[in-house]
Amino acid sequence: MHTIPGTKVGELQLTTPLGAGGMGQVWRATNSAGEVFAVKVLGELCVDDPASRARFEREGDVVLAVDHPHIVRGIDRGMDESGNPFLVLEQVPGLRLDHFLEKHGPLSIDEAESLVLQIADALEHIHARGVTHRDLKPANILVERTRGELHATLIDFGIASASWADSITEARQTLGTLKYMSPEQTFGVNAPSHFADLWGLTVVAYECLAGRVPFDGESLGQICVAIYDGDFLPVTLFNGGFTPVADAFFSRALARDRQHRFQSLGEWRAAFREVTAGSDRCRRASGANRSALDAARPTTVAEACGRDSEPVTRALRPTRSNRTGVAYAWLAAMAGMLVPANACLRAFTQIF
Repeated sequence: MHTIPGTKVGELQLTTPLGAGGMGQVWRATNSAGEVFAVKVLGELCVDDPASRARFEREGDVVLAVDHPHIVRGIDRGMDESGNPFLVLEQVPGLRLDHFLEKHGPLSIDEAESLVLQIADALEHIHARGVTHRDLKPANILVERTRGELHATLIDFGIASASWADSITEARQTLGTLKYMSPEQTFGVNAPSHFADLWGLTVVAYECLAGRVPFDGESLGQICVAIYDGDFLPVTLFNGGFTPVADAFFSRALARDRQHRFQSLGEWRAAFREVTAGSDRCRRASGANRSALDAARPTTVAEACGRDSEPVTRALRPTRSNRTGVAYAWLAAMAGMLVPANACLRAFTQIF
């Protein structure tokens, strides 16, 4: 469908483009009564691709099936005159979180706690219904300040998976946004699970507090190597209101081996609450009380997380030769080159 302002989609008229992604476009639209909606249409390059159409249909299934104050609400779906699908959503006010952070800088601890836990509640809602978002990042979170409080809304379920929906063949495709993808999601070795969302939520939380993502680089290869290298700057370097418990939290939540991470959203949320509660005590303490608090701080990730092992981000660090092999294999797969799947798997298992 060739979409321009004035295009009719069902009973709605498209007025202004709101955004575009790899699979489609989102438009502001109005009906005859002047009510405003958001309409998502499948991109012209995707309309003839069966997998893209299937993912678009699945997105409609998901947003029409869930109902949560921090998830965009699906209203209707349909086909245009050419037989191309569209999805009608509520028009959510506010800025994308990435734009909000660019404009205002890192959030305060209190604001970050509120916003991150709102998204955690949204994830808990969809996970209980067999849905995994798989593309959690600031660009898929809308933020509005209402009466001095931040309100977050999770959007874009374009690559979500659902246990109750038909599987979609995704051979040789890496779905997601690399800076926010878990190591296992990068290679697609494991079936999509809640671990992908827990990783993305952790990266979003880190970015809200530090003003940067934990793993970055000037190229896809550098980012890939950074993720597997496992080293990132402690959040306490960017936000003085935290104790080392915060660094311990992120070290565990971003462990390369998912069995070393928090195993459930409930466990993740409880640990994150401890981090922010500890920061509050640190900010209020002074004088002798502050000295006593400093003396009680954990000094290692293992101590803070209650683990007997050394910090997991270092315990599973690969050799540089393995990291380089993984980077080349990943880049080749992303470029669609003829890299045997078993070769990628061998490189991946060298890490895990």
